[in-house]
Amino acid sequence: MQFVTETDMIIKSKFEMAINFVLPQEGGYVNDPDDAGGETNFGISKRKYPSVDIKNLTDLDAVAIYRRDYWDRNFLDKYSLPFCVAAFDSYVQHRPTVVQEMLDFAKGEWKRLITARRDFYGRLIQKDPVKQKFLKAWTNRLNALSKYCGEIENSIALA
Repeated sequence: MQFVTETDMIIKSKFEMAINFVLPQEGGYVNDPDDAGGETNFGISKRKYPSVDIKNLTDLDAVAIYRRDYWDRNFLDKYSLPFCVAAFDSYVQHRPTVVQEMLDFAKGEWKRLITARRDFYGRLIQKDPVKQKFLKAWTNRLNALSKYCGEIENSIALA
């Protein structure tokens, strides 16, 4: 991941900053029977979008879905950077009711939001040990998110 420059902060919208983190994290087509999302592409699941041809979904189609159904629907522009990036990634990974609890706990602090997500994953694995196989990927994602949010925060401080 590259360092977030002051130019990035000026030119890119909050959504662009968020989607630039999420899309590479979500990757391409996956159909893991142990994943609650089931068949997914760019993180968009067939379960949630039964009428979408998931296997042939383009990155531009995924970005449009993320903008409409995740960013705009949850009014994420109201949050400051980098919290809005962490909140967006949370909505991509979790059900809205779960995210709302995490947001309430976080009180606008991205580090607290990441902590809430780590705790959530721990509880999830306790309930369903099969999910242990996803822990490394979840941890790597949260570590990358923490680094990215830290870079954004540092860039804001330098501006």
